[in-house]
Amino acid sequence: MRPFIFSTFAAVLAAIGTPFASAVLPLEENTWSNPTFVAKFTGSYGFDSEKNPSITSEEKKLFETIAPIISTDAKQAIATITAALTPTSSAAVDYTLANLYFQAGEGDKAVAAYETALKKFPGFVRARQNLGILHVQSGRYDAALENLLAAAQGGGLNGSLLGLIGFSYLNTGKTASALDAYRLALLFEPTSRDWKIGKAQCLINVGEYKEAITMLDEMIAGTAADSNLLMLQANAFLADNEPIKAAGNLQTVHAMGKATTTSLVLLGDILVNNGNADLAVPYYEEAVKKGELSTDRLVRMVKILAGREAWAEADKLVATIKTSGSDKLSPADKLEMLNLEAQVALGTNQDARAAGILEQVVSTDPMNGRAMLLLADYHAKQGDVDKAGLFYERAASVPETEADALVQHARMLVGQRSFAQAASLLGRAQAVRPQANVASFLSKVEAAAQASAR
Repeated sequence: MRPFIFSTFAAVLAAIGTPFASAVLPLEENTWSNPTFVAKFTGSYGFDSEKNPSITSEEKKLFETIAPIISTDAKQAIATITAALTPTSSAAVDYTLANLYFQAGEGDKAVAAYETALKKFPGFVRARQNLGILHVQSGRYDAALENLLAAAQGGGLNGSLLGLIGFSYLNTGKTASALDAYRLALLFEPTSRDWKIGKAQCLINVGEYKEAITMLDEMIAGTAADSNLLMLQANAFLADNEPIKAAGNLQTVHAMGKATTTSLVLLGDILVNNGNADLAVPYYEEAVKKGELSTDRLVRMVKILAGREAWAEADKLVATIKTSGSDKLSPADKLEMLNLEAQVALGTNQDARAAGILEQVVSTDPMNGRAMLLLADYHAKQGDVDKAGLFYERAASVPETEADALVQHARMLVGQRSFAQAASLLGRAQAVRPQANVASFLSKVEAAAQASAR
């Protein structure tokens, strides 16, 4: 019995999921770690009376008092404003307090102060925009969109605002809207790395792979080697059915020392699917040793190699998993891995080793159909047809392996020229799971049975 095999690269993608496009790359320029962004966020304390709330003469004096310390002592400025704040204070005072709370690292208080300012002056565009930005930075994208869109409608249109709207749309799965926003943002800020990356991700998500690839080519050519750009472009290559180009990007990322568990496994999958299982195994092994792979992914890598009948490579990977990844395997996964190890042993003509492993599996899990089916194959190969028949019958009692057990038992019986019995088993197999190749086999066996009965 052969495990599943990926016949096309599309099948690989279907099995592992698209590796990079589903995860939105984080902002780099528009983040609190960037002093320029922070300065833009907190640097405007002046007010345009046509678009922003007016202030009283007393509040004007308050701003004059705190002006010298706003950039150097936010906590003292907060204390001064808080002491003077009343329910009837201008929204401008609450807005300034919100900016100061942000400077002091008190995000929740900043959000509350912006909300207070907006209750007093709903059309306060800068308060609306800054509140949206804070929601973006904390991952509250629906709330961010509500405020950023309101700021845009209020006339606060600029590249940063549009780009953050695009980023929020992308993180809420609204790719087409995100793409529109990023395109507009780049008209205002044509050199923004964040908005270019966001646009490229949108293009990939909507199927405009070639445009995304070209755009990323320009970005990669204009910067030092960048693993994020290379992996994003690899994703576009995969989606555009160019797996070898994707592998080139992933190998470059690996050479840079920036490979991730996902990129290593993906690179291995591409190489296996291209007929280079021997080149894939080192990447699989490196991924295993990182200790981040899920148990089903560990099992799946061995299945891919076994499906290609790359027995020596599968044997090597099993050994690595036993050394570096077996502590993560559940009891059920350990049994599955033992089944695979036995299959690999059979594939490498280590029949006695395979039998020992399979007997261990069956003693632990008497209803493990795969193990019984492999044991039946082993005994059939050894010429012990009675014992093989017994295990085929036991495997046929397990729904998961019933059809395969019946077919393989029939094949053994055909080898013994027991055509009538074989035809009966094949008929049962077709009733369980109809297959065109089995139907053809059944028709030939029935003809042989009729001929032998004459």
